[in-house]
Amino acid sequence: MFRAILNAGLPVITRHPHAYRVYYYEIESPIGIDASVYQPSLDLQFKNDTPNYILIQADWDLNEYTLVFRFYGTPDGREVEISEPVVTNVTGAPAAEYRDDPTLQKGIVRQIDFAAGGANVSFTRKVTKDGEIMYDDVFKTNYQPWKAVYLVGTKE
Repeated sequence: MFRAILNAGLPVITRHPHAYRVYYYEIESPIGIDASVYQPSLDLQFKNDTPNYILIQADWDLNEYTLVFRFYGTPDGREVEISEPVVTNVTGAPAAEYRDDPTLQKGIVRQIDFAAGGANVSFTRKVTKDGEIMYDDVFKTNYQPWKAVYLVGTKE
């Protein structure tokens, strides 16, 4: 949804970046171009400042674990430029944590969280119409390093 809003040139009212890097967001998009939504506390808000309606279509595939948003509307002449992200302060993930779990059979190890390195990321977006700048945004994300967590079975 965030990428569709960016590409449509619509104003972003509220955006909360993820606290740590989520690898599958970087499969089809550069690092840092993400937003977190977690109800009821975190929301993503934008404004339709075009003179027309916008249709938002969501398509999902439960087998592929994908969710795609498509925006449809009447073009109003906006042009959008999104910079490549600038990545600084890259840090590795902390050492993995192993927790004893008496509910798992001895010898079983189950990963419940995945490692991610930390980084500071920023990118810009410029939206113009008829040669005039409508929006000149800077989006920043400070990813925290995250450790992998494993449960280690101790049940006899």
